Amino acid sequence: MCLLDNVITQTPIWFTILISVLSSAVISAIVTGLITYKMKFIDFKFDYKKYILKKRIEAYEKLRPVIVALNQINIITTGSYSGKKIHKIFNVTFESDPLRDYLELLHTTVEFNVFYSDKFYQLLSRLNSILENVIKDPRYNQNPTLQPFKLEELAISHFDELAELRLEMLDQFFIDLTKLDDIKEFKSKKIHR
Repeated sequence: MCLLDNVITQTPIWFTILISVLSSAVISAIVTGLITYKMKFIDFKFDYKKYILKKRIEAYEKLRPVIVALNQINIITTGSYSGKKIHKIFNVTFESDPLRDYLELLHTTVEFNVFYSDKFYQLLSRLNSILENVIKDPRYNQNPTLQPFKLEELAISHFDELAELRLEMLDQFFIDLTKLDDIKEFKSKKIHR
């Protein structure tokens, strides 16, 4: 008979039960700790995804008025351009400058550019470039409220380009809405500077 068999046979039953209970408690504590750790990690990933999704929704909500404003069109009723279409943002009067207001609206979307898809960011950059060219044009004159009717020719020359861009933006807007929760795509996006 070996020494181990002798120890096992001489060990009181209460001691064996105590060892079994303690080892079960240690094992269950370790398993519970591992499960809790894994659950915390899953909760963190879920909270991160929820935060990114919330910010992306907020960012795309800021874009809606930008697109809608490009959908508003006026028809010129007087002068040599009578019957031509222009975007309402070019309806500058002595009292108001909707183009400046639109540019301010557009600039509020820039703070969210990290949350837009790369394609949508490119469309916003094109829009910004077009409007920057309008502002730099001598017909805009850096103070359009002095001569509002000089903008008609400028507005007509950019009408088709802006109308096409608005449609592209609208299409991309709805494509992006279906992919807002795609965090993998979001994390792999390019950095815009």
